[in-house]
Amino acid sequence: MIRLPSPVLAGLPAGVVDAWCVPLQPESPALSRWRLTLSPDERTHIAAQLREIIRRSLSFYRATASMPDLYGRTSTSAAERARLNKPWMLPQRLWSFVVERNLLRAHNLLLTPAPERRIVLVDYDLVRRGRLYRMIYFAVRWMLFWRDHLLILSLRRG
Repeated sequence: MIRLPSPVLAGLPAGVVDAWCVPLQPESPALSRWRLTLSPDERTHIAAQLREIIRRSLSFYRATASMPDLYGRTSTSAAERARLNKPWMLPQRLWSFVVERNLLRAHNLLLTPAPERRIVLVDYDLVRRGRLYRMIYFAVRWMLFWRDHLLILSLRRG
């Protein structure tokens, strides 16, 4: 979707391609329909791309001590983002970080239409926290990649 900048998205230059993602719950009928629209070959192709994204993220981490934020986080405004970053929201943020976000529901990955069906990283934000925070964050993400591998296997099998 190409659109002009809006007050909520101040700072985006005119003509920026803005991709929106609607996360689907695991039991969602929309997710079931989406899975049914993918052929077994397409599911295999997408699974291979997701595994490659994990591999490249871990290689990048080993080389730079940083990792791309594949999962993303959404907010409708700067005020909402500020509210979500308050200390009392920590339990909700931890739940979202560990349970709700995975590669199959990533906000920062975009699946292009057929016939290519490429997965593209559409937003890259550096983790701008201290060294200890980043070490813990990336270690947890590394562990969650194992969970993502299991989800990718379930995608492949349909």
